[in-house]
Amino acid sequence: MRYHGHTLAFLAVWAMVLLPSAAFADVPAVDPPEHRLAGFIDLTNGNVVILAPYAGCISVVNAPTDSNGDGWQEAVLRITIDPSASGACGITEACLILDYEGGPCGWTLNVGDSATNNGGSGDGGTQENDAEFQIEDQTATMYRSDVGGSSRAARHELSPRDGSLRVCISDGTLSMSNPRIQLKDDTFFALNGEADSGPGGVNYDVYVGLNRVVSGPGSRVGAGLARALITVK
Repeated sequence: MRYHGHTLAFLAVWAMVLLPSAAFADVPAVDPPEHRLAGFIDLTNGNVVILAPYAGCISVVNAPTDSNGDGWQEAVLRITIDPSASGACGITEACLILDYEGGPCGWTLNVGDSATNNGGSGDGGTQENDAEFQIEDQTATMYRSDVGGSSRAARHELSPRDGSLRVCISDGTLSMSNPRIQLKDDTFFALNGEADSGPGGVNYDVYVGLNRVVSGPGSRVGAGLARALITVK
């Protein structure tokens, strides 16, 4: 795989995060050095790289495509967070390091633990555990699952124009840089074998919509998210 220009610079800078000896002023405590690089996706050209040790726990659900012809591709990934899994896939936390060109417009990130999450706390009844995090325009919002009444847990205004933003997900926890926050709630992501009354059953998966919501997406697409690194621990 060949990388050029901004892509190469982005990879070089964030490689520092993965090295215990490196120092980088903008790395918050929620992204410790034991995180390992697991994958990379470029939404300007459709390139996707999933490193071999993680092929069994990180997959492409919807390959990059520019559905509305705006020059920005959209994609959906699935990440299995299961500490009991063997080898490299014994993941307890996944982080998405998002690289924006310009400012976010529309739905640039949607993370949910239901395959039918579609923004605004909806999921088509697939999972009872269907918590959801989204970035729409310049606003980040976290919603509780059906167990928590699908209520809004937090909302933050962002300023990621031509910059990077990190979002980390683990069982019951959402962490973010810029602003630096960590939210914990039993009705957030259910990734530790919690019971689920929905037809989808118990799972350890989170679904990641990039420049779109996870399911649909209909008109719920976005622009401005150029690249995303996936790191895990």
